[in-house]
Order: sequence, then C-alpha cells, then structure tokens
Amino acid sequence: MIKSNFKIIYIALILGITLLLFGSINSQQNKIGDIRDGNRATPIHLLKLFDADSVQILKNDSLQIPLSTRYTCGECHSYNVINRGFHFNYADKKIASGRRSEPYIYMDWQKLTIIPLSNRDWKGTFNPAEIGISPMKFLDLFGTHLPGGGVGEIDSLISPDELFRMEVSGKLEVNCFACHDATRQYDPAEYSSQVQKQNYKWAPAGATSLAVVTGNASKMPENYDIYTPSTFADIDVRTTSPPAINYDLSKFNSNNMVFFDLKRKGENERCYYCHSSVHADNNYLNQWKSEEDVHIAKGMNCVDCHRNGLDHQMARGYRDEAEDFKRPELKSYTCEGCHLGVENRLETAGKNGAPTPLHKGMPNIHFEKLECTVCHSGNLPKENVELVKSSRAHKLGLHKSNKEPELFPHIQSTVFVRNENGRLEPSNIIYPSFWGIKKGDEIKPIPISDFDDSFNERIELDTLVNYGKWISINDSTLIDVLKYLNESSGNKENHVFITGGKVFEMNDGELESYREESAEYYSWAIGHNVRPASQSLGVNGCDDCHSFSSDFFFGNVLVESSVKSDSANYNSMTYYSDLNTVYQKLFSLTFLFRPWMKIMIIIFALIIIFVFVIYVSKGLFFITERGTALSSKEEMNNV
Repeated sequence: MIKSNFKIIYIALILGITLLLFGSINSQQNKIGDIRDGNRATPIHLLKLFDADSVQILKNDSLQIPLSTRYTCGECHSYNVINRGFHFNYADKKIASGRRSEPYIYMDWQKLTIIPLSNRDWKGTFNPAEIGISPMKFLDLFGTHLPGGGVGEIDSLISPDELFRMEVSGKLEVNCFACHDATRQYDPAEYSSQVQKQNYKWAPAGATSLAVVTGNASKMPENYDIYTPSTFADIDVRTTSPPAINYDLSKFNSNNMVFFDLKRKGENERCYYCHSSVHADNNYLNQWKSEEDVHIAKGMNCVDCHRNGLDHQMARGYRDEAEDFKRPELKSYTCEGCHLGVENRLETAGKNGAPTPLHKGMPNIHFEKLECTVCHSGNLPKENVELVKSSRAHKLGLHKSNKEPELFPHIQSTVFVRNENGRLEPSNIIYPSFWGIKKGDEIKPIPISDFDDSFNERIELDTLVNYGKWISINDSTLIDVLKYLNESSGNKENHVFITGGKVFEMNDGELESYREESAEYYSWAIGHNVRPASQSLGVNGCDDCHSFSSDFFFGNVLVESSVKSDSANYNSMTYYSDLNTVYQKLFSLTFLFRPWMKIMIIIFALIIIFVFVIYVSKGLFFITERGTALSSKEEMNNV
C-alpha cells in the first residue's frame, strides 16, 4: 500500500515538473508578430479588441469597455518582453541605468521646492518613494508624458492605501499607439488629458480615432464599479460623469475586427511630444526662425539612430553605451560609429549615408577631451546661459499649457559640463531647492506629506505666479522656518534647506551656509539639435573657444537661490568644466599672439633659409674653386 502511494506521488511529481517546464517553455515561445519573415512591407493590422479581462469587445455590446493593449496587441506580440523596454523599465532595479538623462522634476514653488527624481540610479536624483510619492501620485504628477507601463501597472508597487483608487482608474498599460499609430488623428494631448483625469485604462483608446472617452475617474468614489449600478448613487452627474467609452462602430467589420494603421518605426512627431525642448530666447515665439536637427533636415527619422528590437531597448547613442549595457553592437549607433566607423569594423561607417568628417588642423586632444556634441549640438554658447523649456518639465503640448518663457522650473542650457569619463559635453542643468533632514553626512528631502497647511503661511511669499524670476525669501524667514521644523520634531532632527548649491542650517542659534555635494546642480547631456558642419563650434577658427572673452569658457551661469542674501550669483563656465579660470585666460592670450608668432616663425625660417643658401653657395664656390686649382696643378705637372 505504501509503495502504491509512493508511486502515485512520484508520478504526480514528475507530471507536475513536466507541466511546469512545458508551461515555462511555452510562455517563452515567440508570438506571430515577434519575428519577421523577411518581407519589408508593413503587415495589415486587422485586429480583434480585448478588454483588461482578455474578453473580446463586440460591436453590439450593451456596455462598452476600453480596450487593453496588453491583450489586444499582446495577441501577436510578447507584451511582457516589450514592457521591459527602456521607456517602461525605469522602476526595475535589475536593469543598468546608463548615462544620466532628464529627470522628472518635482516642483512646489510655494514651498520653494525643486527636486530631480528618478527611479534609476542616477547621481543627484532622488527616488520618488524617498519623498513620499507613491506610484499613483507619480502618475498624477508626471503621467502626461509617460508612455504607460512601468509603475502604471506593477501590482507590487501599488500601496494598500491606493488599491481601491487604482481599481477605479485601472492600470496604465503600455500605450502602443503613442509611437506606432501612423494616422494624423492620434492625439497625444488627449491621452495626457485622460491621464490627468485618472482615466488610465481608457487613455490609450481615447487618444485614437477609434473611440471618444468622457467622464472623470478621479471624481469617482473608491467603491465605484462600472459593472455595479448601485455605486452610481453618490455621483452628481450634473457636475461630473463616470468614465465611459464610445467606439466608432463604423470601424468594426462584420467579424468584429478593427483596422489599425500602424507602423513599426514611429514618426518624429510621436517622439517630439515627450522629447521637445525650446530655448527661451528672442525667437521663442517665432518657430519659423528655429532650425531642425541636421539629420531630420536630411530626411532621417529619430528611430533611424535610436533603434530597437522586440525588447524595445532603445539605442540612446552615447559613446559608452555599449560598455554600460554589454551590447557591442551599440557602438555602431554613436556619432563615431556612423561617421568614422567602429575600430576593427570599418564597414560600420557611413550608416544612413553619414559623411566622413575631415577635421583638418584639429589637434587630437580635442577628440580625447570633448564629446562630438560639444561642437555640433545644442545652442552655441552665449555670454549669459539661457533658460530652456522641455516637454516633461513644463508640460509642453497639453491643452491650455502655460506658454510663459520663464515658467518654473528654470532649466539652464547650454552649459559645458565635464562628465564621469572626463570629457566635456553640452548639458542642461538645474539647481535643486528643498527642505531636508540631515543625518550625519546624508541629507534627504522631507517627504511631501509631512508639510501641513500652515507651512506656506510661514514662508510668506509675495507672488502668486509660477513664472518669472525664481522666488526667494529673507534670512529672517528662513531662520523662522528652520526653527519651526526643528521644534516640530522635538529638536530630535536637524532640518536644513538646500538651494543655490549650498546647505543652510541653524548652528547654535545662528544661520550658517556651506557648499555640499548633495546641494550641487544636476546635469544631463544634450544630444540635439545637431548642427551642420558649417555651423559647428570652431568653424571660425580657434578663437571660437580660445579667445580672452570666449563664451565657451567664460560664459555666465546663474546660480539660482531661494535665499535673497545669496541670490544673483553667477559661476563661470569653467566651474562646470572643472577648469581653472585664470589659466584659461592666460592660455587664451597665447592665441592672441599666435598670428605674430607665425609671422615671426616665417621670418626666422626665411632668414635661416637665406643663411643656409649663402653658406651652401659659398661651399659650392669653394669646392668648385678648389677643384679648378687642383686641375691646373695636375696639368702643370704633366707638362
């Protein structure tokens, strides 16, 4: 009997392991749309629609439910593979962070707060969770320019306090249409609008021409359920209505399938919505005066360089990317890879018709100390560095977006910063400003939920607008607020204020300030717009950079501070380049005298040549005269 039971258990165990392995293998199998068959034509996407419960959506359904990209697009493509791509994996600590990029910037100007945020391990940023920003709060703040996925649908990240609210809004799935919808009817601003209303599961469909979404999930009670009429009782439909979707039924064929005009390679307009930037200069309101990136002007698309496979791991195109991600093929998609070729693989040069630069007369030290973008990307250096607005930081592209050129937060560009590898690169920079707690040498921002309503009253701001000159307070106000924060914790915590690259704290009843690495600026490299060779830095000669008043070395960068006694300070560009200003001034003088030196060299060379010719002539004359004398003597002897 015991043996019989053992056999049954043994067989069950073997079957279980077999089924588990089969399921694992089966789950890793490629779907029909994952691998190309070699045909370059774009497949026709005539699709069945599925909702978040993987139930097919039919034309004649009495209750219309929003489509799910996980199950609609996931019918043919491995959704879970795609969801680990660069635009969606920012919350995955197992994936390398790569070079620093634009952070999400948390700003509360009424609390003098600007904090660069990132889930990636980028020096100078804070994880949203460190300042009390939950995944749903993150979507509320930054979801307008997120393509879905990531924190928008990871169950393990959803806090218990927001579980019911997320059930009302649904998950913010990967918005495949944001890049791949090839019609001119796709509306990214409508997608952003739906996200602002917490209509997460409605947002992707609502941005297409397939459907119209109405209502506002953020106004619904936490027990709201579209399937349960009793949850509608507390809703005043005169002021707000439940989220609903109305499909264009004419787009359904007799088999309940819908045609989608999709492209594998997204168009530039799709990238621009999240990746635009504009300098707040004299041409800010005159778009017709602005120039396109030289690659775009020549007919290329963003994705011609920023390529990806099924895994959606976009090639970012910076010099050390191949080493960061252990992917040697990425070397081919850098500036060098396209224009010069990868070492020992010269066939990679000339991708997309890239010309080979000559760089005549350029000393090799420039290629060792500078990134290509120093000369070819971003705005040319100016005496005073300008402000720049970006899609993500300033909500560009939204309906009724604020068009003020000096809208907070203030990002400065172009600043030449020395990166981790010792090379200069053009960058955007921003100075953090926040109230923090100091423990030993570590300073962390105070969680945003710890501020009560009375805090704003203590700061006593004299403005109600979120643009113009950055707001600053008097020392007396700062002292009062720091004392209040310390007393609120029973003087058990040391509260500080970080702004303008300095830490302000109370010490024996006195306000003191000092520089600290945690208070320093955050920078991220500029890749675009790329200028043609005729507009590159240095095209006019060495004086473009190496003159006594060069904006490249000596341009002014505003150190924006929230403390009046410390405001209106400027750093020279050499501060960010990690160079000595006095040395660069003296070195620039050598270029002033170089034309004279060249003339002197030419004169001295001519003198040397003249002397040489004279002495050569004298030597030849002596040799000739000596030879003639010897010949005459021999003739005399013969006679």
